[in-house]
Amino acid sequence: MLKNSTSSLESKQLFSLTSIGLKRVYQTLYAQNSTEITKDNLQNTDDISTSDLSFVHLINQNFKKIDTDESGAISSDELKKFAANIQTKGLTQNQLYALYTQSGVGVSKTLLETVLSNFTEIDKNKDGKVSEAEINAYQENQAIAEKKQDIELIKASDLTIFYDSDSSDESSNETSILG
Repeated sequence: MLKNSTSSLESKQLFSLTSIGLKRVYQTLYAQNSTEITKDNLQNTDDISTSDLSFVHLINQNFKKIDTDESGAISSDELKKFAANIQTKGLTQNQLYALYTQSGVGVSKTLLETVLSNFTEIDKNKDGKVSEAEINAYQENQAIAEKKQDIELIKASDLTIFYDSDSSDESSNETSILG
């Protein structure tokens, strides 16, 4: 059970840390340029910590999606909407891959590997995104399958029954009393 709650925390962290990281990168780039973020601004990552490069990559990869007014720049509101969308609707396989390849998310790399390699199975509603709930459900199902497999491996012959050393005497006494 502890393993499942830990996994649940990891998937929760994936989404919350992604949102926080996107906002942190936006603030850093905005402070550098004092304007909305453009594709050119995303090339200058000198003031971005290496742990945040995955978020720069994610913004760059999704620039057109984020820039909803098609101005060629991302406003703070547009980035907040994108981050909120990730929180509620999930991440696409490409977005997860962007986070994985830069590996600065602060989330278990094993979790990202698991989600990426089982993306189609995890994406139960087939919307092309995996949500926190879908990841948690997948992890729960995997834990149940592992427990079932463990149970199947236990054989009756592996069980040991301990008898009291006097039990054979008692049964013979019971027979003689009854008989």
